[in-house]
Amino acid sequence: MKTLVRSLVFDFSAAQRFEVIEPKPGQKQACGLMLVDYVVYDENFCLLVEVKDPSDPFAPESERTLFLANLAGLFSDELVPKARDTYTYLHLMNMIDRQLIYVVLIGVDGFPNGEAMLSGAKDRLMSRIRKECDRPWEKQYVADCMVVSIEQWNKALSKYPLERLPIVAQVSRA
Repeated sequence: MKTLVRSLVFDFSAAQRFEVIEPKPGQKQACGLMLVDYVVYDENFCLLVEVKDPSDPFAPESERTLFLANLAGLFSDELVPKARDTYTYLHLMNMIDRQLIYVVLIGVDGFPNGEAMLSGAKDRLMSRIRKECDRPWEKQYVADCMVVSIEQWNKALSKYPLERLPIVAQVSRA
């Protein structure tokens, strides 16, 4: 199954199962939960996929500026709660039957030194997931995580190809 997020096309056809757990407009969601964009069930693990794409060609400049300004708080204020809340949701819905791997895709192709922005991000994120408060969680609910660019995604997760639509294709779909 292919899915489109702005100008990004994900191909999850090789997955055993693929779910969007965010509620559709008009559907009720448990109060206060922050959920990832996709849950992808592979043979041996489950990918929790969160997409942040300030490099989208049609993203307003204000969105890019806001992303850069909030980059320091992105991990503690948004990414870690999304991992924890998604785990909680999947656990309560009895949807966890394999290891969870948290994958954060950050579209940095529109930024100078974009790849450098991701340097050390995996370690910072994993450290924060393991210990959000004064002591670490007793249960390690995420087995591993990745913070990747589009190029890195296609190397690490080649089973699930990702591409950015050319601007011409985006204009024709509008």
